[in-house]
Amino acid sequence: MDYHLPTKTTSPSPQRRINKLMQQLIPQTTLSKLQPQTILISGVTSGLGKFLSLELAKLGHRIIGCGRRQTQLNDLLSQLNTISSSSSFNVNHILLSCDVANTKSVEEFANIILMKHNIVPDVIFANAGIGVRPAPLWEVSLNDFEKIFRINVTGVFHLLKLFIPKMLIESHRPGASYKRILATSSGLGHSTSPVLGPYSATKMSVEALMKSIAQSLEKEKNIGAWPLAPGVIQTEMMRNEDMPTAAAWAIDAAPFIMSLGDSNTPSGASLIVPGYYSEEYMSTWIIENGQRLPKVVSPWD
Repeated sequence: MDYHLPTKTTSPSPQRRINKLMQQLIPQTTLSKLQPQTILISGVTSGLGKFLSLELAKLGHRIIGCGRRQTQLNDLLSQLNTISSSSSFNVNHILLSCDVANTKSVEEFANIILMKHNIVPDVIFANAGIGVRPAPLWEVSLNDFEKIFRINVTGVFHLLKLFIPKMLIESHRPGASYKRILATSSGLGHSTSPVLGPYSATKMSVEALMKSIAQSLEKEKNIGAWPLAPGVIQTEMMRNEDMPTAAAWAIDAAPFIMSLGDSNTPSGASLIVPGYYSEEYMSTWIIENGQRLPKVVSPWD
């Protein structure tokens, strides 16, 4: 979800309508030709993570997911298994309880996936995140400020630190699929708000982290990293019936994510899911949509 306070709602953009039309025109038989991949997503118990998992499963991919609420994890696993059992794809989804803000919890999760199951994801999406009560900075409690950074920033660090090394090694294997590393940014990772300063600061941190990772991987040929701002979507954090639902968003987002890495979406570019922000809102952004990696220059030169 993109956590900001729009001054007005807008109808779906022409690009979003084009995306949906193109999906309707793609023959369903092409899905059987896709190579199933293993996709790890954090924050799958609700919102964007949940519906993205379901949509990717419909495309034949295996979901490795984590979240803090076991009941919701059980319900989602049942839905994923139903989707896969009714298709020609034979995949085994794994959903585990994990608190991304807790180092030990993430280490245990990574150990189960990487060591016990010997699974290295093809795609990792550090998606878990929270919002904060809108207020000027001086009215935000220290507890709320520290909590949002623990989940939205340190949680991304925990997950990617443990999985990227294995993904990098796997990317060098002959015949390996292209590896994608993503983290959820926001329109407020591109701009600011007078009452959502802490949230904006966490998402700008995500932008910086992911661009730094992409710079570290710049000489690699088979792996890339992106900050991805999803759009203004209905979720538990933001309820507005005039906004697109997370389920509708996922239909567009799933194929878009799985196409990242072409000439239009190079590693390190600050990206959005097309069609979920107004041009007026994007005109206020400090980091422009699609902004690519800067040249690495030493500040001491």
